[in-house]
Order: sequence, then C-alpha cells, then structure tokens
Amino acid sequence: MAKVEEELLNTLEKLKDDGFKTFKWYLELDDVLEGFKGIPVAKLENAARRDTVDLMVQKHQDHGALQLTKKILEKIYRNDLVQSLQNFQPEPKAGGGRKKVLGRYMVILTRKYQKTTDGTDESGNETLLKAIYTEVYITEGKSKEDNAQHEVRQLETASSTKILHDTPIKCHDIFKVLPGQQEHIINIVLTSGVAGVGKTFSVQKFILDWAEGSENKDISLLIPLPFRELNVVKNEPHSLLTLIRRFYPTLKDVTEEMLDSEDFKVLFILDGLDESRLSLDFNNSEVVSDVTQKSSVSMLLTSLIKANLLPRALIWITSRPAAANQILDQKCADRITELVKSTQTQFDGGLFNWTEPEETADSGSMAASVITGLFLFFCLLQSASAELPITAEPGDNVTLPCKAPNNVNITAVEWIRPGLNRSDLDPDRYVYLKTDGHLNTADQDPSYVNRVQLKDDEMKNGDLSLILKNVTSNDEGTYECFYVEETGGKKNELIVYLIVKGEFVDVQQVETQRVDILD
Repeated sequence: MAKVEEELLNTLEKLKDDGFKTFKWYLELDDVLEGFKGIPVAKLENAARRDTVDLMVQKHQDHGALQLTKKILEKIYRNDLVQSLQNFQPEPKAGGGRKKVLGRYMVILTRKYQKTTDGTDESGNETLLKAIYTEVYITEGKSKEDNAQHEVRQLETASSTKILHDTPIKCHDIFKVLPGQQEHIINIVLTSGVAGVGKTFSVQKFILDWAEGSENKDISLLIPLPFRELNVVKNEPHSLLTLIRRFYPTLKDVTEEMLDSEDFKVLFILDGLDESRLSLDFNNSEVVSDVTQKSSVSMLLTSLIKANLLPRALIWITSRPAAANQILDQKCADRITELVKSTQTQFDGGLFNWTEPEETADSGSMAASVITGLFLFFCLLQSASAELPITAEPGDNVTLPCKAPNNVNITAVEWIRPGLNRSDLDPDRYVYLKTDGHLNTADQDPSYVNRVQLKDDEMKNGDLSLILKNVTSNDEGTYECFYVEETGGKKNELIVYLIVKGEFVDVQQVETQRVDILD
C-alpha cells in the first residue's frame, strides 16, 4: 500500500498545466467539500505540484486531502483519475491516527495533573490530587465590589455576591446551561476568585477528569495554556497551531480542519489571567482569524477570546477579580462566574440551617456576623498563613516578608505590584527582579530604583524578604513575591499588603496571605 502523499503527487502529475491551474483555483475556494476552508491564494500562487500536495495534507490531513482531491477532479471532469483514487488503499500511519494521537496526549495530561503540591506542605512534596480535592462552590455572577475591595475583604463580604442562579455550578458543568435557564450558547466562561480559593485546583481537577475520560466526554480536545507559561513565549511569533505544538509536541498531527470542525469540540483553558505579562488589547481592530496565521502571542489570545479565531471553541479563563476587571473585556464572556468559599446564602440556606426569628433580629444579626467571622478565619487558615498587614510611616525603611521552602534551589526572585504598570507600551515593570544572581534594573519600575534590596542577598534558608527604603504614600498597596526553581517551575509564594500611615485605610481590607502554586 502506498502513502497518500505519493498517490496525490502521481495524480497531479497526470494533469496538464491548464488542468493543474484549474485544480489550484478550486483549492482556493471555501466549501468545495462542505466545511473545508480554502488554501490562501498567496500560498498556492507559485506552488508546484509537490508543494500543492504538502499544502493540502498540512491543512486537511491525509484523509481530507484525498477526499478534496477527488471532489475537485469530479468538477474538472477527470473521472478517470477519480476512479484511480477510489481504488487506492492508503497506508495506515504509525500510531493509528487521531484517536491514537489524542490517546497519548491524554496519558501525558493525566501524568502531569494527577499530582499537586499541598499548600500546607512546606517540603514541596506532591500529593495525589484526588486525595485532597474538595468540591468548590461556583456561582453565576460576581461580587458587586470585586474591583474595589482587597481580596480578603471580599471573603468577609461574600454576602454581597450577586448570584444570578440559586444552584451552585459544579466544576465539570461550567459550560452547561443550568436547569430552568433559557437555552443559550456558552462558549467563553470567566471564573474569578481570590488568591488561595482554589481556581487552579479546580482547573487541574477538570483537566484530570477529562483526560481520564470520567467527565466532559463530548470535548474532543482540551488544551491548557496557563498564562504563567505563555509569558515565557510572549516575544515569539506563532500561529495558533505552532503555539499548541510549542507546548504539546504530541499534538503535531492536529490540523486546522480538526480545530475548526463542527464535530470536533476544542476547549482552551487559560488559567491565571492575573499572572499575564501579555499586552492584551481588546480595542485593537487588528484580528487573527486563521490558525495558520503567524502573529504575536498577545494578538492570538485576544483574537481567540474575542471569537475572531475559532469562534466555535470553548474557552475557560480564570483570574483574580481585580485583574479580570482591569485586563479583560468581560463582554466577551458568555458566562461570568465566581469561585468562593461560601456565601451568606449558604449560611441561610442550609449550611448552618440558620433561621432568624423576628423578635431576635438584632441578636440574630450579631450571631450571623460571628458565624461569618469564624468562617472567614477558617478560610484564612485553610488558604493562607495569616499575619498582620505591614505598616510603615513615610520615610521609614520596611521589610516585606517572603520565605520559600528551605530545600529549594532558587534561580530567580520577583517582586511585583499587580496593576502597577499594566499597559501595552510598558507591560513588564517590576518592583524587584533578580535572575541567575544578577539584578535586573532595565525592567524595574523607576520609582523603586535604588530603593529596594533583598534582606539576604544570598537567599539563605529560602529568605526572599524585600527591604523597601524611604517609604512614601505611593508605595501603599499589594506586593506579590514569586520565585523560580532550578527546575523551571515558577511559584507565587506570598502576598503582602503595605499600609502607609497617614492615609485612611480600612484595616479589615488587608491581610498577609501565603499562597502556593495552587493559585
């Protein structure tokens, strides 16, 4: 049995020049075969017969190229060549085609996501995800004040969450219409939640369930693209196809036709929008609409989220609330959800079966507040190492604490302030950045030059604490500490809120939280 490429080349060589020119003209058209997009004129214009075969196979795979060739030959009345191709028996490719390729890919995802680092284990040892995972509470809607409040304050004011549907959404049902809702298309879902609440945990469980075949079996292909990994390739030109293959070489046989097929459902999971260092401009009129078109990674992601690229694709974006409001055009989302520890609705509706007699309204409110406070305390114990916020006066030198596990070899440490310089022209400005023993001042925000240094320049015992000199009122806000292990894994280790005395601040809005790789 011969290879498809050889048979197609033999067939095209039997066409005279005029016939070959007409053949290429049909290749430029959409829907010669229903659902098959044409090959761009620029690629076909000077393509010889061998080049034309390569373009067809690259775009439509072997089977699609064979079917398309037969259809065009029918249109140019070369039924003799059609009959020859009808009798052709293609040689099966090693690996067994689409099912085999995706089977290997699912095994790779299972091995990657079946374990996680438990946030309570400072040694960095991994644990089976299923052994520690607990179901999260996802509501449709978002907190009314999620852009203005500090994240820990949001936990306390969870009762203000505007819930659009009473029933909590299970993680694996994130794209499904809920009972009682009017049928509508849900292709793009945004899920926000505070640090440590379990966004990345939920994503990991969703991926693992799909890879093991226990949930969402209607999804043909699931592609995780965490923003922390996309940051690494932000300056590389890519098409969507090459970007996928950059992270998942196993998917090298996935084609444009597969991604855009109606019977091939694709899901992209974009986890950690708040960690993005891409220049996502949703007001830019430039679009990418072809998965083979090369562009910047930022433009690819923007076009994908705006549904200009693969409009049928499913997309799940996770983020902390502030970043979701600052970066993302939320009109792009078909469903906006929030992942929370709990809400007052849960307190009132059954978690504690709390009912408040009218005659004890005041005492009942007080009791409910106590319960909410206790619950908040529980959340902080579960997802963070709670400390007092750091306070300083103008002119002081202050230490922002951060500590990595003792047994980790650290190659880089990064301190940032979320939203400090999030713009297209200047997206990457750090409070402090040290890589491979060298301080990076080129990417440092000018307001921190010569004002910050590590408490221990050698980072002994994992001490990544930062000294900030000559504090001003402009320094007040949230600081995040990251470190990179020698193996290449980046972790968000601590969030610190700095209060500068002399300005009004609601102390209840701030806490110091320990956050591991879970978020």
